[in-house]
Amino acid sequence: DVVMVIISIVAIVLAVGSAIGWGVGTIITKPVRQLTKAVQEISRGNFNQQIAANSQDEVGQLTESFNKMARDLFEQREKLLVLGNEQRHLQVQLHQQEKMSVIGQLAASVAHELNTPLNTILLQSQLLEEDLVKQGIEDEDKLSALRTLETEAQRCKQIVRNLLDFSRQTG
Repeated sequence: DVVMVIISIVAIVLAVGSAIGWGVGTIITKPVRQLTKAVQEISRGNFNQQIAANSQDEVGQLTESFNKMARDLFEQREKLLVLGNEQRHLQVQLHQQEKMSVIGQLAASVAHELNTPLNTILLQSQLLEEDLVKQGIEDEDKLSALRTLETEAQRCKQIVRNLLDFSRQTG
C-alpha cells in the first residue's frame, strides 16, 4: 500500500514537473520563435518588423534590442532609397548639362567659322559700293543689290552673335 502511495506521489510530481517544464519551455520558446520568424522576414528584405516585448527578462531585452535594430534598418533603408533617387536625378541633370556644354561648344565653333566669310562678304560689298560711287556709276540695281547683300550679311552676323551668346550660356 505504501508503494502505491509513493508511485502515486512520484506520478503526480512527474506530471506537475512536466506541466511546469512545458509551461516554462513555452514561455521561453514562444518569443524565440517570434524572433526567429522576424529575422527570416528581415532577411527577405521586409525590414518593418516589430515584436511585442512581454517581459522584462533577458528575452524581453533581446526583443527590445531586436525591435530597435529593425527600426534602424528600416529607417536606413528608406534613407538609402531617397539618396538613390536623388543620385539618379543628379546624374540625369549632369548628363543634360554635359549635352548642353557640347552643344554650346559646337555653336561657338560654328559661329567662329561663319564670322570670317561673313566679314569678307560685308567688306567686299562695302568696297564695291564705294567703288561704284567713286566711279560715278549710279546704277540703282547694282547699288540696291549690294545694299541687300550687306543687309543680309548683317542679319547673318546677328544670328552668329546670338549663337555665340547661346554658346556662352550653355558652355
